[in-house]
Amino acid sequence: MPYNTTRKTVYKGVDSTIGFEVKNQDRKPVNLLGKTIMVHLMDVRTGNLIVQRRATIGNGADGFCEFTLFSSDIIDVATGIYQLSAVIYDSDGMSRSLFTDHNRSATMEIEILDGAYPKYHHRHHRHHHHRHLHIHLRVPHISTKHYS
Repeated sequence: MPYNTTRKTVYKGVDSTIGFEVKNQDRKPVNLLGKTIMVHLMDVRTGNLIVQRRATIGNGADGFCEFTLFSSDIIDVATGIYQLSAVIYDSDGMSRSLFTDHNRSATMEIEILDGAYPKYHHRHHRHHHHRHLHIHLRVPHISTKHYS
């Protein structure tokens, strides 16, 4: 089941965990055991890759994985709109882009805003803020063609 295409917002100074539900064309969870999900955050204005990181897969059978965008990842990037994409790698090395909606869009918009929390720190205690977002992704149907 794809998520709606509304833009997701992350804030500087906050670690944001983005949860992905990976489902097939029949809206059933994809078993992620033996698979790797790589998540990319890209600056659409410059084409620069901001972050590329492997998502953390829990039990795998439920199709759920998480990607954490740490505050240190985006401390030096300008506020604005960025693109998030994810690629699934099977154990045999085959890769496929994950789609974010029924229109087979392979990217979604992430808006980075200045921090929503004060930047003060007590001498002996560091304030740590964390935010959770949830996203649905779909694995494209792959058809195999044999040529003689």
